[in-house]
Amino acid sequence: MQHLRDSIKARLTSRRGVALPTVIFSTVITTTIAVVALSTSFDEQRSSQAVRGSLQAFYAAETGLNAVQVTWNDTTTTLDSIADALQSGGKLDLGWNTLSDGSSYRAEVMRLNNAGSQDVFLVSVVGRDATGFGGERALSLLVNRTPGELTFGGCCTSAAMIRGEVTVNTNTGISGTDTDPPSWSGGVCDQYDQKNQPGLTNDAPGLSDFNIRGNGFVSSGDSITSDESYRPIPAVVQHNNMDDTTFDRYGTKSWQDVKDVATTVIGNGPGKQVVLEWGGDPATDNSKFGPRYHDLSDGHGHGIGDPILGSCDYGHPLNFGAPSGPCHDHFPVILVQGEVEIKDQGYDDYPDDESQWDVWYMQGIVIMDTLSDGQGSEFELESPGTFAGLMIGKGCIQLQDGSQTHGAIFVDGSIQQQTCENPPLELNQGDNVNYPNTDLYYSECVVQEVLKATGMGEASMKGGGGARKFPSRSFAEILR
Repeated sequence: MQHLRDSIKARLTSRRGVALPTVIFSTVITTTIAVVALSTSFDEQRSSQAVRGSLQAFYAAETGLNAVQVTWNDTTTTLDSIADALQSGGKLDLGWNTLSDGSSYRAEVMRLNNAGSQDVFLVSVVGRDATGFGGERALSLLVNRTPGELTFGGCCTSAAMIRGEVTVNTNTGISGTDTDPPSWSGGVCDQYDQKNQPGLTNDAPGLSDFNIRGNGFVSSGDSITSDESYRPIPAVVQHNNMDDTTFDRYGTKSWQDVKDVATTVIGNGPGKQVVLEWGGDPATDNSKFGPRYHDLSDGHGHGIGDPILGSCDYGHPLNFGAPSGPCHDHFPVILVQGEVEIKDQGYDDYPDDESQWDVWYMQGIVIMDTLSDGQGSEFELESPGTFAGLMIGKGCIQLQDGSQTHGAIFVDGSIQQQTCENPPLELNQGDNVNYPNTDLYYSECVVQEVLKATGMGEASMKGGGGARKFPSRSFAEILR
């Protein structure tokens, strides 16, 4: 009996067979912990990648939103005109664009109202990260295109602001009545309210420096004078405080700042004349001015100017823009250094044979520079044609032979004595009695479009032009 009890006790106290279950149990516990840790690590990695991807997608969408606004206000692109052509509810898909970090965005523009002066658009941009872990993010922004008023220092408060003598000869006129260029197409001027101005602002101390002859005239929206002994306001405004500083500052821009914007320099300096002849539309002779087009099938040549197949050659120094077609949005800033004449050779050779004339066209800003001898420059329009833009600077201007100018003139003629044989501003008829009058018209549309296109203007209290954000926050949404 004692033997049986000893045997049972020995078996109960024996440790044989316990090690294996213990090892297995420990292994299971350890493996479970490792799997959980590894799974948690993977989850954290995926979560981190998703956060980084989400931010990358968001920034891609934000980049796209900014890119659309920049492109919209860039005059070398067509986004502005394409968006304008949309009907209410119409959409413009700008497609996907890939950024340098591999992320991408897709932009869409939708018009929210009918075309008019208060154009409103919704710009929606979807961003994607480079890896695909972050999903997609979308940003939206309301913009409008209500044109604001741009200013340019003391310029453009009348059809012409001249320091020095002014002569308006027979069959010529200066009009402050807001008049759009008849050659401009597409209703671009419909967005601007009419803004009549004085015809002339002048510092002439006496009537001997302000001459109206024959049936010449200076007028504004509601008054006119054709008699040099009578100067009604606001047709002609006397400015008693003109001095050098009047023409040395253009808002926050200095005289040098203005000249530095020039895209083309023409003229050969003191005592030398440069004659630029009309080269047609498009101009194919590299010695003549006119709109220049590239044929997209031949990037090194000039095409036929087809609005679909051709593109504007913005870099050509004698490309002075066009009222329509690919170069309608090209507004060069031309720095004149010396005496420069603009004319059509056909008129020059055959002034009495209208069949030989080609009517020229140019647009932009003409800046008359001071020369090495201290004198100003001279700019002359010498045959039938249209200039749409601004003439500013120091020197003198001659408008004659049926030329038509739309925009504004702002010139200091006090330093032009030896450069010009004529007054700082003179309008002449020409040689042919049947010839169209020589006229200068103020045009608010031209002033605003040129300042906007060249970046020379500064926003007034009414705000600037172009596609502008509404004063509200954009919103973002998670697409997936």
